[in-house]
Amino acid sequence: MIIDSMINRRSIETPSVPLNAANIDTVLGLDQAASSGMSVTPMTSLGYPALWRGVNIRSSTIGRLPLDVLERGEGGKVKAEAHPAYRLLRDQPNSEMGSKAFKAMLEAHAILTGGGFAVIIRNDFGVPIELIPLDPANVIPFRENGRLGYSILSGGKMVTELPENILHIKGLSWDGINGLGVVDVLKESIGLGLAAQKYQSIFFRNGASPQTVIELPGSLRDKEAVERFRTMWGKRHRGIENAHQPALLENGAQLKPFSVSPEDAEMLATRDFEVKQIANAIGIPAYLLGDSTRTSFASLEVENRTFLRDLADPMSNWEEECKLKLLTPQERSTRSHTVEFNKESVERPDLTTFVNALVSQVNNGLLSLNEARNKLNMPPLPSGDGDKFRIPLNMGVLGDAAPEPSQPPTADILEAAHHVLAHEMRRGIERIAVDAKKRAKEPDVFIEWIENINQRHRRIVAENIQAGSAIVAAASNRDASELHLSIVNRLFDILRETYLAATDCQPDELPIRVADVSTTLINRIKTIISEV
Repeated sequence: MIIDSMINRRSIETPSVPLNAANIDTVLGLDQAASSGMSVTPMTSLGYPALWRGVNIRSSTIGRLPLDVLERGEGGKVKAEAHPAYRLLRDQPNSEMGSKAFKAMLEAHAILTGGGFAVIIRNDFGVPIELIPLDPANVIPFRENGRLGYSILSGGKMVTELPENILHIKGLSWDGINGLGVVDVLKESIGLGLAAQKYQSIFFRNGASPQTVIELPGSLRDKEAVERFRTMWGKRHRGIENAHQPALLENGAQLKPFSVSPEDAEMLATRDFEVKQIANAIGIPAYLLGDSTRTSFASLEVENRTFLRDLADPMSNWEEECKLKLLTPQERSTRSHTVEFNKESVERPDLTTFVNALVSQVNNGLLSLNEARNKLNMPPLPSGDGDKFRIPLNMGVLGDAAPEPSQPPTADILEAAHHVLAHEMRRGIERIAVDAKKRAKEPDVFIEWIENINQRHRRIVAENIQAGSAIVAAASNRDASELHLSIVNRLFDILRETYLAATDCQPDELPIRVADVSTTLINRIKTIISEV
């Protein structure tokens, strides 16, 4: 049996015709064409822009995420940089490519064909030293006598490989051996999209004009004459360059066009629908593929979070396969090592939330200052204080001595906190400036607007800068509520004074003056913060 031969020898070869994914349809007499008549294969399907973009986004996202081998110890999990698989997954899987390109390639293969494959090259001691990607069209997983094997087309011959030497990235599977690719499962949907694309291309090739019927006189009955006329007409009027050539008809011939609606000509509805289908299948937001039907900020933010959450499935496929094939049996049984993606780069929130979380973790002893600075790509503090951990003054363990008073905040942390608050205040002032510009078109209305500026904007601005003022308060050891109220009061006092001063001009000059003082207000943000 094949598997028995594999146990005795590392691989076997047969001169038989390979039955691989590239020619299996031909051998078995199956048709790769969809009902639309389009041939749908992994390569032809990439000619569909929505699929090309979708595969690129998901595979590139997986590719740029660091995949680390971690070692468990008393202090938690740390990077096992001495492990032989660490370099292969994190830096360079083989001599020809980096880890990003390698992961992106196998993930793209898995999306399209259902499986991404790489041969694990080991040294004489069984240690992995290289990962060589394979063309999925040349690999067939199979099971014989309850044991798994892989048939690989190599140099025109079939080589059978043991499963522990093949890194197999697959997604949803029907039999646990072969993954299901979108090209197979969504053949009809992809074929329809390709057909719509080809239809529109042919439409423009034919001059982007309605189909026409030419009535020939009864005297023109000869078939050869009719074909000559058809050929002459096509050469004269087909193609974009001939779209507006005048038509010349002889011997009583009459031109009768068929009307085609713009919707039929462009097939917009069909193509938009298929874009959404592809996005749903691959698991990415439709707007990333060009769907503009939902573009509100709130919905895009939710869709982005959903996309990152759904990436957990393909990431777990990678993690489980790498643990199974690249860790030793002892490392797996004792759970001394594991393989995990570093998801921080895709899960990191906006700047305000991120800095707020860092400040909270530093002040509660979860991170040291240097660890927080490292996450912001900043160098460690020159003194040893950056490696110390803080604890809140109002909390402790019963029976312990009172903690030492906390040290004054460092200038770097306070500066970062001021930066976050300034960013939030800028957004609030810009919002008010837009409203001021609109009201300044009528001086009387603008004066009334100034008097009521607190009622119109105070609540929203106060909510927007609450997080930033809390960060500044935490970084400067001040009362958050008191500081927040002081900043809001000072800001609106300055807003009212500045816009009132702008009214000292001619009515027609007011819009320009208002725009100028709005810019001045934005430039004074840091001064306003320092005043409180």
